[in-house]
Amino acid sequence: MAIISRENSIGAWAFFIGVILAVLIGLSTTIFSIPTVIAYSAQIYALLVILGLIIGFVNIP
Repeated sequence: MAIISRENSIGAWAFFIGVILAVLIGLSTTIFSIPTVIAYSAQIYALLVILGLIIGFVNIP
């Protein structure tokens, strides 16, 4: 029986959700030509970078 560590499961889930969000937002800005999404793409990418840094620092033990 394997022992599962639960100490960093929140960080792992946050990282996984962040990756999914980044892929979905990246695809939505390139595939779909929605003017609102295209107009705010720089702000959306900046928000993803900031969230990535926060989640990265949370995952450091």
